[in-house]
Amino acid sequence: MHKGIVPRFSDIKEYLKRGIEICLELRVPYSGLAGMCGIPPCGLDGDLRCFPDLQRVVRQGGELDFIKLAGCVDCSFNEHCFGVRRQYIEIYGYNEIHPISIPDLMV
Repeated sequence: MHKGIVPRFSDIKEYLKRGIEICLELRVPYSGLAGMCGIPPCGLDGDLRCFPDLQRVVRQGGELDFIKLAGCVDCSFNEHCFGVRRQYIEIYGYNEIHPISIPDLMV
């Protein structure tokens, strides 16, 4: 992971959201943002439209590259999020990572 290749979540957020809006308008299915290769829900402001395939995370031991901050415990998505890749935190820090509150998140 290199700074010149991996963008900040905040730099791509609006583009991803706009792409998802277009998919919704055209009824084009999309998925994958919630997985290990995706973006954590806080990176897209917890917008549920961005995560149609959101599921509870099943730990399998390959998550050592991921970090969860102390505040993640208070996030509505905590059980549905792997966290943030360690390399992302090393490059950009953790200022973009924050708990999201969605009352009665039913997933």
